[in-house]
Parts: sequence; C-alpha cells; structure tokens
Amino acid sequence: MNLSILKTEKQNVLDNVRKEKFQGRSSEEIWLEYVNNYLTVSKMAEHYQVKEIQLEVIINQGRIENHKRPTKN
Repeated sequence: MNLSILKTEKQNVLDNVRKEKFQGRSSEEIWLEYVNNYLTVSKMAEHYQVKEIQLEVIINQGRIENHKRPTKN
C-alpha cells in the first residue's frame, strides 16, 4: 500500500473522530480544551470515549496550528 494512501486513511479516521466525538470542532479547539480543562490525555480520552493515541495526534495537530499563529507584541 502506498504511503500517501496510508496518510490519507489515517487523516480520514482522525477527521471522523473529530466529527463524531467532538462535534466537528477543529484540532486547535480540542487542543485548547485539553490545555484548559484536563491534566492528562488519558482522562480526556476517557471522557470522550476515544483512543488515547488518536486524541494525542489530534491534540498535537491543534498545538501546531495554534503555535503557527503570530503573537501580539
């Protein structure tokens, strides 16, 4: 199987998790919820009934999106 196909399938799975468990919120919004409301990925995964590894990937995507934003001086 082609590597790009695997990446696309992985992204489709994560998109479905965001849509079904997080009401379609962006990865950045999920990351902000994690930072503000949870001490561990494990507790947030338990709360939303998702796999920890999937949530870790979504949270990391959200962190990257958030850190790309320009800072205000």
